[in-house]
Amino acid sequence: MKFIHAGDIHLGNPFLGLRNLPNWVQNIVQDAGNTAFRRLIADAIAEQVDFVLLPGDLFNSNEVDAQIELTVLKAFDELRAASITVFLSFGNHDYLASKRVDFPWPSNVHLFDESVTTMQLTTKAGESVAISGFSYGQQHIETAMIDQFPVKQTGSKYHLGMYHGELGRAGSGNYAPFALTAMNEKHYDYWALGHIHLRQTLQTEPFIGYSGNLQGLNKNESGDKGYYLVTDQNGQLIPTFVAVAPIIWAEEELEIPMNLATNELVAYIRKSIQGDSENFSLINLRIISDDARVLSLIANGQLQAQLAQSSQTRDPWYIWQISLKELQKTVQLPHLPVDAWDNNVTEIFTLDNMQAAGLKQVHDPELLDEFLNDEKLTEIMDMVKVKLQLLGKDVSLDEN
Repeated sequence: MKFIHAGDIHLGNPFLGLRNLPNWVQNIVQDAGNTAFRRLIADAIAEQVDFVLLPGDLFNSNEVDAQIELTVLKAFDELRAASITVFLSFGNHDYLASKRVDFPWPSNVHLFDESVTTMQLTTKAGESVAISGFSYGQQHIETAMIDQFPVKQTGSKYHLGMYHGELGRAGSGNYAPFALTAMNEKHYDYWALGHIHLRQTLQTEPFIGYSGNLQGLNKNESGDKGYYLVTDQNGQLIPTFVAVAPIIWAEEELEIPMNLATNELVAYIRKSIQGDSENFSLINLRIISDDARVLSLIANGQLQAQLAQSSQTRDPWYIWQISLKELQKTVQLPHLPVDAWDNNVTEIFTLDNMQAAGLKQVHDPELLDEFLNDEKLTEIMDMVKVKLQLLGKDVSLDEN
């Protein structure tokens, strides 16, 4: 028996936090989720798997773009032509709606509803498989859905569980909290988990774990992303990770020599960036420097602009964010040590203070979303700290 376990594909994800990208980078980013999904489908056919398990959040939202739905239908129909079955449950992002059930899914696609259901399958080799799972009927489930799962059926060689949720006690979380002991009491041969985007193994035998998502959705989801190809090895179902994400979120650190002209600085950075040998990298560049001019170029955004202007369509990476790895702590600002300034900045830049300072007058929802999030506040605080640092140096901040 051979199958694929792929959770949290999130087709239609908007990749929040990326701004002012060149068109060629924007095109790569916009198609990243679809590219990863197409790679999974191609691999499933090439590997001649028996079935594919998708434990929740195939779509990024409960409201799905028609083009995305057509992409999924075409992909699943390709699997049907290859005699590959799809077992699909819906999670907290794409929770079950009537139109999901009524949608013209190909005959090889089997949907789980809001109650735990067990489906049967016979593999190409004639092995009997039972698969139990459920879908979210709303965004949050506080009950322990694991309690509704049946114990392994004696008539099946394998019994697999699909579960979109998180570790925890019933009533202590919003995403179908479960305990490993409860899963083990079911005596299943494999638990295909979804919801957590970080690939992680909770238990090796029998396997209980998250495949992670197919494509990292933001800077916090770095490294290779993909799915598990699961095979029977001496009676035990063993997952092997297969990377398919076309974009890798990465962070690189670079120490900058003193006294470089702007064009030399840009050339030095471009020459030093490593990126990923196989995939396109979106890089958060952490610069280490005590050069006042470099600090100024970072603070007023000129370095970011110069690097964007120098980017080329053949580049296998793009620097989407620049920040300081270390700030100079020896400079004494007037009347207060630097750490006191840092503390004050942290206290000042809160959501409440930002709204009181004027954001409450802004009615554009997209603009509000841009500013009223933790990432934007952190970005603003970093810029303020850099400029505070420059007060102790003889540097003019050119904002033009």
